Parts: sequence; structure tokens; C-alpha cells
Amino acid sequence: MLPQDAIIVPGHGGTHGRERDDYPIHYLEELRKQVAASVAQGLSEEQTVQRLSESMKQYSGYRIYSWVHSQINVPKTFHEMKRAN
Repeated sequence: MLPQDAIIVPGHGGTHGRERDDYPIHYLEELRKQVAASVAQGLSEEQTVQRLSESMKQYSGYRIYSWVHSQINVPKTFHEMKRAN
């Protein structure tokens, strides 16, 4: 919906063009997909965190990735998906 030359002012980080908007969307899609697979396989939260810490390293360029990914995003998504099952 945004024009190609739009400047985005996100809640975190600096301003950027539309090309960088795909990064967080792809991260969240991949996070949900991989957590869902772990839940379906019966893995624990700890096993899921460890698995996704390895399998999602392509997103580790984000400055606080190691903290927010393993301590907030994966556990929160894990518990949401466990409740949904």
C-alpha cells in the first residue's frame, strides 16, 4: 500500500525504505512456522529455543537478536501455540 519511494519510521531502528520491511515479516513468519513444527513434534520450550537459536541464525544481524529471540520471541510464541493446540 506504500509508494515505492516511501520512507518508513519504525518504532525501533533508523528510517529506511520499503525494501527493509520484509525482514521483520519474514522473521515472524519463520518463527511461527518453526515453533509450530516443534510443538507438533512434542518438543519442550527449552528444546524449541535451542533448535531455533541454531536454525534461525540468518536473522542474527539484529542488534538484540540473541536476547529477544531466545528469551522473549520463541518462548512467547511457543506458549501461544501450545495453548492453541
